[in-house]
Order: sequence, then structure tokens, then C-alpha cells
Amino acid sequence: MQFCSKYAYDYGFEGSDEEDVEDEHKVTTSSKIRKADTNIISVNFDELISTNLMFAGEPIQCRKCQAIMNKTSQNNLSKDRKIWTCEFCYENNTVDLDTLEQFPSEEDVTFLLEPAPQTSHEDVNNFTDDKYLIYCIDISGSMDTQVIHNTPNDNNKRMTRLDAVKIACVQNLNALKTQEPNKRVSLVSFSENVRYYGDATKTNNQLTIEEKNVLNNKEKIFTLAENQKGDLKSLRDSNISLTQRIKSLNTEGYTALGPALAFSVAFVSRLPGSQVILCTDGCANIGIGSVEQNLNAEKFYEDLANYAKGKGIVVNVITMEGTDCRLALLGKVADLTNGSVNVVNPLDLGKQFSAILENRCIATDVKAKLIVNNRYLYIRDDDLELAEAKAYESESIQAKTELNKLKKSIVERNIGNANIETAITFEFGIRKLSNEEKEQSSTNLDKLPFQLQISYTMPNGAKALRVITKTQEFTKERSRAEREIVSKESLFANYAQKMSNFVTTSNVKAAKYKIQQIQKLNQNAKLELPAVMAENIQLVSSMHNTMRSSELNDREINKILLFKKANEKFFSK
Repeated sequence: MQFCSKYAYDYGFEGSDEEDVEDEHKVTTSSKIRKADTNIISVNFDELISTNLMFAGEPIQCRKCQAIMNKTSQNNLSKDRKIWTCEFCYENNTVDLDTLEQFPSEEDVTFLLEPAPQTSHEDVNNFTDDKYLIYCIDISGSMDTQVIHNTPNDNNKRMTRLDAVKIACVQNLNALKTQEPNKRVSLVSFSENVRYYGDATKTNNQLTIEEKNVLNNKEKIFTLAENQKGDLKSLRDSNISLTQRIKSLNTEGYTALGPALAFSVAFVSRLPGSQVILCTDGCANIGIGSVEQNLNAEKFYEDLANYAKGKGIVVNVITMEGTDCRLALLGKVADLTNGSVNVVNPLDLGKQFSAILENRCIATDVKAKLIVNNRYLYIRDDDLELAEAKAYESESIQAKTELNKLKKSIVERNIGNANIETAITFEFGIRKLSNEEKEQSSTNLDKLPFQLQISYTMPNGAKALRVITKTQEFTKERSRAEREIVSKESLFANYAQKMSNFVTTSNVKAAKYKIQQIQKLNQNAKLELPAVMAENIQLVSSMHNTMRSSELNDREINKILLFKKANEKFFSK
């Protein structure tokens, strides 16, 4: 957990002041916006694999706000150590402490809630595992389209899109055989039907789904997948058979993408942390998820995404340049499961496959909860941002007053799966106090604690809770907070994520409101917007306010989804 600036900006208990929108920055009809500030917290989930102080058993929690007793709580303990006054909500909690040694000695501690299952022999940080990986490959007729491969001798060698996929898969298998020989890899292909080959070592565990009544029924497909035996051989024993099977694939027919993806997700769902790599060059047009026959395609992919996320499954989607795969629908599955979405040149598939497997899942069932002082601070979540954008757009005093009802001191976000590049951000603000509350409070803030609680399941099945508690100094000088920015990259990541999230949820107007804020902050703090940030701002600014995410083309949605996962490294390249 890192603060954007060395100091939080204390803009007073009257609430954040407004500022005019200059014509060059005015992208909605509002003439004023809430002042953007540096009150931002970034969270990088690669911290989950670092070693820190570990406690066994349940932590001591505040009965009101569920904040966990931490290093700074010693200052709020009664002399007899029987009462702990929570530093976040001021609730008096009865505790039974024999010694102060029971307090965490560090600001960052982990509680082991459940040990790993006895059947697991994996080390917590050992990612060479026996999880499932399914290559789900499009072999429809369009995959026979030719691409030109420039050889070292400058001779143009022609190959098809499917040839390029097969070469990338085989290269990937060879690398995995060395790096993760215990991984259990299987193959699914799809055209006008769906074929499951298992680990390709024997024919009796293969399945073909071609009946229309099955291809159009998700429950039947799920049942078929769940009935397949999960005892696949490790890659060290199946590599040769899988390689031969992949090389023998040929193109045919239409594109039963939805049924193939549903089958793949359902099969690997028995083992959290498993992955699906879907590679396609066209729109789904057979069975469930068909964009041509199924009016509920959007709901199908969203439901499938939520199912996969709940099971700890990562879905990665790779499509080809120059095609239309309706990525705005298909990309939802990868987005919600924290997989990657990429539109690539077929000749670059090998690099993309490698990048996917290098960025492996480090935790599943991840939830991040931020707790701030409920008397003075609040967290600016999506619900508040949406209401705020509407209030400033309408310029209604009553609507702005009603915003106070949406200001929360506790916000939990369901991350689902996390990898070493996963990062999220939070914004926080100063509560507007009544006259009576102002009299009871100091004239300005000094230091306040912030607590981040991350619950997650480790790769070996153990469940843990990581608790990070830090204090932040406040300043009433906005310029001081902006001068002391610790990480400009985390500031850019915050606005990139929020702007892109609103676009993917079809709230373009709210996304433009975030654009107004970052442009004004950039102007006031004399920051230099990265070129990629400016490019995406231009893209979103060109969208009409009522545009739905499903209307975006593959190139546009690919950029938006990539930006939605922006972290500090994204802007420091």
C-alpha cells in the first residue's frame, strides 16, 4: 500500500472546493468540477508473494468496523489493557491481553486463517504446480487465411493463421515442459462443433460435441465437462502426444466459440488457479454465445466470466489483427477473471503465449478492503463517482448535498484472481462536518491511520489475511501535496483505471468527468501526461456520452481493457 504523495491534502471540513473548467478542457456540459487531488492510495498485489511477519489464528477485530488491532493500536489501549478504542471508528472494544507482545510489531502482517490441505505438498511461494491449462483453439474456416512470414533469408514464406497458432502452442509446450513439468495441459478445438482431446495420450478420453441441442445449452455443456475425468497426465508425460495432436489440426466450418469456452471453463473449474487460453480470429456464430443468433450473448459472456472468477479460473483471450471478434463481449470474460486480452499479429503469437504464462496467478478469491477514519475521511468509490458526475453535470445544489449519503469509510473490492502485475487504486476525501462537529474537532488534520485488509487463497490452498496499516500526514497546502508526489505513475494509474472502468460499464459521461479532473490536475501540478495517457484520453473524449461498451470495435476495446489494468510499471516503461 503506497500513498501517491508524502502528504494528504486537507482541503477543510467544508468539502472539496470546485474549480472552473476552461474551454480547452471542457468535455461535458458542466462548467465546474470537483477539484482533483493527490489523495490516492495504490495497491500492488505482487506484495502477496513477499515474505513478511506471519501470525497463526484469527486477528483481533473491532466489533463495529472490523478494523484489525495493529501496531498503532497500542496508543488507544486502556492502562489495564482491557479496552481498545478503535482508531478508525472510536468504538470501545473489550479485549483480553496479557502482554503487549501480542500486538503486531510491524505495520504489515499476515494472519494464516486456514492451513494448506494435507494433500498439497507445494511451498507457499513455489509456482511450479499441477494446475490445469487448456488451449482452446479456433479451427474454423477463416483460420485458413494466409499470413506472410519473413524468413532470415528475406524469402517470404506463406502460412495460415492456424499454422501460426500451432507453432506458438508447440513452442509454449516445450518451454512449459522445462519450467512447469507437473502442469496438466489439455486441448480443445472448435469449428462448427467442439472437440475435447484431454491430454491426447489416449483416444477414450476424447469427446466431440456436435448436437445442436447441446451446443445451445450451457447446462448440458457444463455437465459434459464435469463428467470428464480430471486425471490428466503431467506435461512431462503428455508433451509428445499433445504436440502431435496440435500439429494435426485442420480448418473446417463455422465458429462454436461460446460452447468451446464454456466447456473449457467448466472443466478447469475443479482446480482454482487453472487457466484457459482462447485463440480465435472470428465472431461466435454457432451455439450459445453466438452474436448472430443469440440476443443474450452479452449476458452469456458476463455470466460465464462471473462463474470463472468465482472458481478462481483465469481466461486469456487472443485475437488476430484485422479481424472482428466482437471483443467487447468476449473480452469481458478475460477482464473479470484478470486474464489478458490482446489483438496481435499472428506471427507474434509465440511471444503472447509466453507472456501469459509468465504472468501467472499468485492468489485466488482475493478481496481488498480499505478502512479509513469514519469521522474525518471517506472513500471515493464508483457509486459516489457516478453520482458526483451527474450532480456536477446538473449543477444542482441539492444533488451535491445528497452525495454525503454515499460517502463510506469502508469499501471492499472483489479482485478475484491476482497476478504479479495486478494493481488497484483508491481515492479518499475529507468529510464535510456540521458546525457542532467542527467545534469538537481540531482546526486541521494532523495524522490519521489507513488500513488495508487483503484476504486471499494461496496457490497451495492455504487461506490468509494480509493487514497493512499506515499513517498519513496531512497538509492544508495543496501545492505542498502536489510538490511531494511520491509516484506520478500511481496517480496516472488511478485515473486510467477509473476512466476505463466507466467506459467498460457504459458510463462514458462519468469517464469524461475523470478526464476533466486529470487534465486540470495536470495543469495545476505541472505534470507531463504520458503519451499513452493522452492517446486514451483522446479516444474516450471522441465517444458519444450514450455509447455502450458493446459498440466499441476490437481495437478500441483492446486499448480500454489494457488501460483498465494499468499499474505504475505501465507508465514507467
